[in-house]
Amino acid sequence: MRESPAHRLIERWLAPEEVVSLRGLVLNAAQDWPEDDAVGRAGELSAADHPALAALVPRLDAEIGLTNHLTPYFRGRVAGPGASHPAHIDDYEIDGAKLVATAMIYLDTVEGGETVFQRAGLSVSPAPGQLLTWLNLDDSGEADPTAEHGISPIIEGTRITLTWFLYAPMPAAVAAAQAGRDLDPPPLIAALKQAQSAEDTGRALYCIDDGVPSETISSLYRACRRHGVRFVRVRPREVDPRRGPLAAGSMLYTPSTSMVAERVEQQLWQPGVSTFHRRPPGPFTSTLNPLLAFQRAGLPVPRHLRVEQAPGDRLEGWVDWLGGFPLVVKSGGGEGGVGTLIADSMPALKSLLDLLLSQGSSPLLMAYIPEAMHLRLVVVGDEVVTAYRNPIKAGDFRSTPSEDPADYEISVSPEVCALAVAATQVVGYAFAGVDVLLDTEGRPWLLEANFPCYFPQGEVYG
Repeated sequence: MRESPAHRLIERWLAPEEVVSLRGLVLNAAQDWPEDDAVGRAGELSAADHPALAALVPRLDAEIGLTNHLTPYFRGRVAGPGASHPAHIDDYEIDGAKLVATAMIYLDTVEGGETVFQRAGLSVSPAPGQLLTWLNLDDSGEADPTAEHGISPIIEGTRITLTWFLYAPMPAAVAAAQAGRDLDPPPLIAALKQAQSAEDTGRALYCIDDGVPSETISSLYRACRRHGVRFVRVRPREVDPRRGPLAAGSMLYTPSTSMVAERVEQQLWQPGVSTFHRRPPGPFTSTLNPLLAFQRAGLPVPRHLRVEQAPGDRLEGWVDWLGGFPLVVKSGGGEGGVGTLIADSMPALKSLLDLLLSQGSSPLLMAYIPEAMHLRLVVVGDEVVTAYRNPIKAGDFRSTPSEDPADYEISVSPEVCALAVAATQVVGYAFAGVDVLLDTEGRPWLLEANFPCYFPQGEVYG
């Protein structure tokens, strides 16, 4: 048993501007936390929801020398005069991973409010920007009594902290010590480093996250836990450009759509790394004209054409060929229907085309299908795993994701499901969010097969 907890106190770990930013973040969040005069306000902050916190995670991993096995979160605490916290040992386990290390970041100066390790003879007075780290386990993987700590009463000022928790499953060497089969266990951190290094070549999903929604990360993490897969979150802007590809047998998914995320995906990929790309070149291939690819494959798509330059006197013929007004004009703007426009007259169409062409866009003109029902079908492999209806926005012609559970309980015909699977295969993926319109006669019209796509919608509302 160690005589004292493995602890480190780093002065000025944060720059002054970081202290100001994080203090504001905690104080703002604390307005919604329950109040307890004895210990102060406390609440959880997910790194997935706050870029400033996410930026701290790799730095904290480096200080401890380990990677957090769980999606990391921080506990914020705001406490005023008279508040304190009784001595305790943090001995927790989540999904087979134990709380190995704790890191406390101090964001303000107070009188009193020291972090006290009574059995170790250690007391730390808060100062802005300090980082205190310690281990909660001894080398056998058991809770270390000398890691017991508490907070002395605050005399004056407001004590503001962010506490970070690193979880990891116990490696075989530590498990042997716990079972009494090894009387001389290896140092805990060394054993965990060795185990994590071995896991890097094992069954793991590397998720490239450049700002995707937190529910996407949470859903992927839960799925990995259910199937015994290690979840590794990759921040693409922090990847060393000299880093080589992942080991064969690894899994790689990029829910982000940024250019930097796509480049890092290509950097980490090699043959033998599993992705949702069906074609042998993996992330080095793409379908530049999916609507035309669908059409060539015999799938039903609305009549459409791409405008590359001012059409001149050809425009009237194009409008007639597309079925007349109104027409949908798509410029590829972004999520939520941004960039999807409607033109209901020749003057409106001409002015839209002039604007878009002047901006370097190559807009798509598409026949408008009136009173259509918009469906989103999520395809994984060769089956539709969820399907739901997106209702039309009030006062708009575009649809919007629904929060009504009834829209997630719809029945979709086998023909429409087969169409979604076929569309996903045509664009070369094993996973996609497929958009289909059903006209007033029930005929399906294929619009898009999006990869990556936002998939937790059905989980959240269904």
